[in-house]
Amino acid sequence: YWVQAIAVARCESGLSTWAQNGQYLGLFQMGSSERALYGHSSTALGQARAAHRYFVASGRDWSPWQCKPW
Repeated sequence: YWVQAIAVARCESGLSTWAQNGQYLGLFQMGSSERALYGHSSTALGQARAAHRYFVASGRDWSPWQCKPW
């Protein structure tokens, strides 16, 4: 799923770990409740790991994200 993950992150944040839109932060623009559940980090690796935990918990699809990889 890494190619899809990069496409989602590019669309959500322009691949910026510092991207912010209201409560949504980071590469994958995770909200405050999602960050509390799945973690967050100032690094790209940490943000990707948190997003992966969220992705797996959601059934390995991209439904929680506004941007889709297709």
